[in-house]
Amino acid sequence: MRFERVPVPEGVGARPRDGRGYPVPAITPWQGDVPQFALTDHGRSADCALERRCSVCGRFMERGPVWRVVGAAESEAIAGALAAGQPYRNLAPTMEGPGHRACMLYAAMVCPYLARPNARRRASAEDPADELTSAAVRGAA
Repeated sequence: MRFERVPVPEGVGARPRDGRGYPVPAITPWQGDVPQFALTDHGRSADCALERRCSVCGRFMERGPVWRVVGAAESEAIAGALAAGQPYRNLAPTMEGPGHRACMLYAAMVCPYLARPNARRRASAEDPADELTSAAVRGAA
């Protein structure tokens, strides 16, 4: 699906964009004028969590549920609990930033790395301490 065809939540529409037109999430660091999508700014992520701001649009989130991206193992655990008629509530700490439901759904549909289960990173992160490298697999290979 072309990202231009997905309705853009208001807050995401106000975000700066990269050269291809993709909105840059609030937790994405910049190197000069170029967003570093392969990195997460952990300070920005912590600020979003502590200040109850969405990690995608950067706007305040009212009290109530917040949303986040989950990995394959957690997704399977959620599906298993729901299939068994059990509630699922994960209270484990996570590095994933919180977000509005609309923003997280939008990100899941348009972000090339999130939207495709077998996505691979095209370029390595600039930070040598980061373990994400070119061709790193997001989902099952």
